Amino acid sequence: MYIGCWANSAGNTIVSKLIGNITIKSGKKKSHPLNATEVYAKKYYASHVQPAVKEELDAMKNAVDAPEPKSR
Repeated sequence: MYIGCWANSAGNTIVSKLIGNITIKSGKKKSHPLNATEVYAKKYYASHVQPAVKEELDAMKNAVDAPEPKSR
C-alpha cells in the first residue's frame, strides 16, 4: 500500500468517526452523511455562535422593556 493511500484512508477513518459521533448525538436520521465542511460548520456553530445567541436571547428576556413573545 502506498503511503499516500494509507494516509488518506487513515484521515477518512477519523472524519468518519467524527461524523458518526455528531449524527449519533443529534438523534436525527440524516438523509446523507455529513462531509468535512458540514461537520466543521456544525461544531463551530455549537461552540461559538449558539452560546452568543443564547446569551443575547436571555438578555432580551430579562430586559425591562422586552416585547411580549409572539405566539405561533
